[in-house]
Amino acid sequence: MTSIPTYFIQDFKHWNKIDFFKRMLYVFLFFNTITLLPAVNDIFGYNGLAGTKGFMWGGTKPFLNLLSHPINHKHEWIHWLFVVGQLFFLVLGFFRIKPILSSVFIWFLTVNLFLKGGLFFTGGEVLVNFMLFYLMFIQKTDKSAKNYDIQNILNNTFYVILLLQICVLYFFSTFWKLYNPDPLWRNGMAMFYISQIDTFSSGWLKALFENNLWLAKGVTYLVLIYQGSFSLIVWIKKLKIPFLIMGLIFHLTISIGMGIFTFGIVMSLSYVLFLDQKHIEWMKKIGNKKSQNNLSY
Repeated sequence: MTSIPTYFIQDFKHWNKIDFFKRMLYVFLFFNTITLLPAVNDIFGYNGLAGTKGFMWGGTKPFLNLLSHPINHKHEWIHWLFVVGQLFFLVLGFFRIKPILSSVFIWFLTVNLFLKGGLFFTGGEVLVNFMLFYLMFIQKTDKSAKNYDIQNILNNTFYVILLLQICVLYFFSTFWKLYNPDPLWRNGMAMFYISQIDTFSSGWLKALFENNLWLAKGVTYLVLIYQGSFSLIVWIKKLKIPFLIMGLIFHLTISIGMGIFTFGIVMSLSYVLFLDQKHIEWMKKIGNKKSQNNLSY
């Protein structure tokens, strides 16, 4: 039992991983927002197509739902401050400029944008909001700093919370699929029917499952097995990498084949948190080689 509290007070060993993950997440959010610029007024504007749920006082709701405040009805430029501000602080965060300040503003601006435009999003944004919140508390500090011990505890604690968040997500996703009154996941027909909905399926995925019902059932049960066993297998070192590769293929297929792009990419990015240091160094080397090759051209 003494090993548990000892873990949280030991020197934080995962900074390179967290820094790598944080910067990848910031890059994704930056380009995600850039692609949304043509539709900013419709997605985030008070009078846009996303509509507004109304502004209510109490708790954290007004702080996280500022774009639904009635003042935005007369000042339709306000949501642009959030969009431009998010892009600005994402750049600061990526280059490690004012990391604490930038991480706080990235979370604050992003959560307000995602809550306002929720009608247009896929669910991955909810996970992003949680991860950005946890990342605010994981900050690099020097051993000579007065707050080193406290910051070290925060780093270890919120790193564990990040990992558990992914495991909890998979657990309850499986739980809902198995105990949902609709039996489509239990009888293996879920992927078939999802693939036949034009909104959630590309033409090739629809044709693939339409002509191969056995394959649709197999994929349905494979999804249940993967999600249900994630919280156990991801901790087994010998199985972790091939298991995560299988999950990566699964989520990228969701992104491309079903059009649920953000969710698939966010889940793929979250796998970085489960990698070992040697895997992070390998990924960095590949990235550096590609950037050097691009510069040489």
